[in-house]
Amino acid sequence: MHKNRIQFSRQRWRDGEGRYLKGATDMKTPDLFRPKGKKGIFYANTTYEGIKLSDCLNTNDELLAYRRIVQILNDVDEGRYQIGKKSFEWCLEQYKKNIEPHLSKSNAEKCRSVINCHLLPAFKGLQIKEILEVDSDTKLSPLRSFFWDRKHYPEGSVRKIATTTERIIRQAHKEFKLRDEFPNPDPTLPNDLPYSRSFFQKQFLSEAELHEIIDLLKDRWKDLVILMAYSGLDLSEAINLNWDHIDKKNNMIVRERDKIRNNKMKKKVVTRRIPIRGELEKMLRRRFKDRKLGDKNIFHFVSENCSDPKKDGKPMKWTNRMFQWDWKHAQEKSSVEWNVRVKDLRHFFGSTMLNRGVDSLEIANQMGHQDLNMLRERYGHYTDEKLHNSSKIWDYTEVKKSQLRANSENW
Repeated sequence: MHKNRIQFSRQRWRDGEGRYLKGATDMKTPDLFRPKGKKGIFYANTTYEGIKLSDCLNTNDELLAYRRIVQILNDVDEGRYQIGKKSFEWCLEQYKKNIEPHLSKSNAEKCRSVINCHLLPAFKGLQIKEILEVDSDTKLSPLRSFFWDRKHYPEGSVRKIATTTERIIRQAHKEFKLRDEFPNPDPTLPNDLPYSRSFFQKQFLSEAELHEIIDLLKDRWKDLVILMAYSGLDLSEAINLNWDHIDKKNNMIVRERDKIRNNKMKKKVVTRRIPIRGELEKMLRRRFKDRKLGDKNIFHFVSENCSDPKKDGKPMKWTNRMFQWDWKHAQEKSSVEWNVRVKDLRHFFGSTMLNRGVDSLEIANQMGHQDLNMLRERYGHYTDEKLHNSSKIWDYTEVKKSQLRANSENW
C-alpha cells in the first residue's frame, strides 16, 4: 500500500495537478525530492523558474516533504528564496568588500562600531530570511524587534544603525527598504523608524562627581577624561587630537571641521578655538614634556595584559569601546546614583560655564554650536546655588519697598 501511495503521489505531480509543478518543467527526474542516506532524509530534486533546488527538507515523511517543497516554491515565486539562502555573515563580507572602501575613514569606523556593538550580537548565525520573517501572532520579525528595543535611542543613533543595517541586507536583497518594515498606522503619513525624538539629560555632572569617577578609572584614561571635560571635545575628537591642533603661542586648542549647510550643499569650514586653562593646561604641559621627539600624537593607547602576549604593547583596536566599558565600570563603583554617559563630559563643560556666568555665544563658539537655543536646552542645567544667587534681586526689591514705605510715612 505504501508503494501505491508513492506512485499515486508521483503521478499526481507529474500530471500537473497542483500550483507549482506546472512551472517545474526542467526536472531532471520525475520526482520533486529524493531520499538520501541511511535514514532516507528527503532532499529537493528539481529546477523551478531556472533555479536548481537541492535543499534538505529535514524529514523522511512524504507529506511533510511535499509541504516543505511547496513552501520553497512559494519563496521562489515571491523572490525570497535567494534571500533566505544568504546568511548575515555572508552579507557582511559583501558589505566590507563593496561598500566600506567607498566610505570616509571616520564614517567607516562608525559603521564598524555599529556592526560590532549592535548588529552582530543580534543577527549572528541567522539567515536573512529568518531576520525578515514576521511572526503571524506578534506581527514582529527579529529585525522589527531589534529596532523596537532601541526606540528609546536618540534619532541620530537609530538612523546610523538603520543605514548600516539596510546596506548590509541589500547585499542579498537589492530592493530591500528598511522603512517598509515599519508601516505607519496613518496611510497619509510616510513610514518611519521607532526612535526617541530628542534626548535631554535631566542632570549634569558636578565637579566633585567628575573627580570621583576619574579616581576610579584606569591611569591610561584619566588624562583623556580631563581633556574632554575641560575642552568640550567629543570622545573621537579627543582621542585623535594631536600636537598640531595646539596653538602653544596663544594657549589654544584649534579644531577645524567641515559642516554642510542645511539648504545649500556647500561645505563650510567651522573653526573652534578652545582656551587651555587650569587642569587642562597642567595635563597638556606634562604630556608635552614627556613626549618623544617627532611624535605628533598626544595619546597612545596600547593593549595591556592580553591573553595573547603578542598583542601586548600594540595599538588598541577598539579604543572608543574599551574606554566606554571602563567608564561604565568606574561609574558603577562610584557613589554617583544616576547614569553618567561619556557624552555628559561634554555637557559638563557647557553646563559648568553657563553656571559660572560665561556668555552663551562664547560657549557656543567653543563647542562648535551655531544655534544658541540648542545650547540652552541641552546644557542649561543650573545649580541650586546659581538659582538662589539669581533670585537675590527679590530680596533687594523687598528692602526697597520697606524703605519707600518708611520714607512716605515720615514725609
